[in-house]
Amino acid sequence: MKAGKLAEAVERRSVTKLIRAKGKEPAGVVASCEGAAGTENFIMAVGELVVEYLCQIAFLANRVAGLLAAEAAKAVTAVFALALPIESEEAELKQLVRACQAAAEKLGIESYTVHPRSSSTVTKPVLSVTMTGVQAEGLCSEVQAQEKIPFGAGSSEPKATDAAKAVETTPQVRNDCAILMAGYAAMEATVCMMEAAQEKLAARLSKQFLQDGKELLVQTDTRQAIAIALEQGALVKTAGEGGIFTALWELGSYLDCGMQVELRELLLRQETIEVCEILDLNPYLMLSGGAILAVTNRPEELLTAYKAAGIPAAKVGVLTGGHDRILNNGEEQRYLEPFREDELYRTGILH
Repeated sequence: MKAGKLAEAVERRSVTKLIRAKGKEPAGVVASCEGAAGTENFIMAVGELVVEYLCQIAFLANRVAGLLAAEAAKAVTAVFALALPIESEEAELKQLVRACQAAAEKLGIESYTVHPRSSSTVTKPVLSVTMTGVQAEGLCSEVQAQEKIPFGAGSSEPKATDAAKAVETTPQVRNDCAILMAGYAAMEATVCMMEAAQEKLAARLSKQFLQDGKELLVQTDTRQAIAIALEQGALVKTAGEGGIFTALWELGSYLDCGMQVELRELLLRQETIEVCEILDLNPYLMLSGGAILAVTNRPEELLTAYKAAGIPAAKVGVLTGGHDRILNNGEEQRYLEPFREDELYRTGILH
């Protein structure tokens, strides 16, 4: 199999199908249970990656916290489980632990721990992050309170009946609803590319340009963008591996609908455009921690709220009937496709 996230077809055949054969529905990466007093929901979210660059740790923590935020839950605890190659030096362990500490503290998580272990079966550090959040009664948006949809989990393979029911019974979701994007595509990937190809990029771009871009890009935090969307009654989909194209595809799969998307409206920073042109990569198919999609029938109100908060946002498309997920680029049209492989893994920047 290819490195990273499984291709959708593989996951459907070898994971989802086997779980359903036992009469079960596969859970997403977000799980919920009621508190003892019945007044709070405790939400757990998980994420995992092979650590090749320290900057990845902050983005992974931000993605997991974003999954909780999409369930109107605030992360209160975090466990960073590290598997290290047996030949790792203690100095490397300290670097990784400090990066985990910084990620937790940036997110305001006071209760966290790091569980390291060495293993002869891994060749690079593997990090799994599990966060627990508290969802107080009444915090959930109207849509999620009605349907209890774990939308932030990014599940691309829900029960068709559930998806159809959500579209039919939730007034905010209908065929002419707008798709908004908040945050920039490929921000996470851009930082990795700047780390991986420093010499090649430095030959074409100024050192100050790269440094300014890196400092700006690592300041991403999706939680505020998600909170604003939920306050406006929108449904939220977080972006991650596979980029904004994968997030759009999974959005259509979850809601069991089609869409029309305008390529030129998808948000990219100039740093990302420059780096991708030099490395000949597609910015729409790579790690996009820091970006979210929101589905709403009140796009102007949500855009106004984002503008007031200083969050970059744009209307990028609309939901449609059927299942065609069409990408418009001027007069040209193409179809979005299921996830196969992130650009960073395809090109060897990540392994």
